[in-house]
Amino acid sequence: MLYLVTGVWVEDPSMTVEEFAKLWEQVVHQSLETLSKTFDDNKTGGIYAGQRRGVFILDASSHEEVGSFITNLPFWSHLTWNVEPLQSFRSTIEKDMKAMENLSGKK
Repeated sequence: MLYLVTGVWVEDPSMTVEEFAKLWEQVVHQSLETLSKTFDDNKTGGIYAGQRRGVFILDASSHEEVGSFITNLPFWSHLTWNVEPLQSFRSTIEKDMKAMENLSGKK
């Protein structure tokens, strides 16, 4: 099953430049490396240009697998996450065709 995952960095206005640099080195960099290794080859994710938010499409067998992947990213707790299961184009066509048959009274 495919999932559209978006993450938005939660700004901490009290964080100093030095604290952010340390956080980037210890947490953000490792998370981005993991995402790069997972998604760059298939070009199924990335960071919005000039922003602190990103998106990727994750192929997982369950909701729990998605949750596990996200929570294992070192910067997990520093982002607000949105996860949406995706329906395939083929299953959408089949569902819509059935609905159209039902609307027209054909079976």
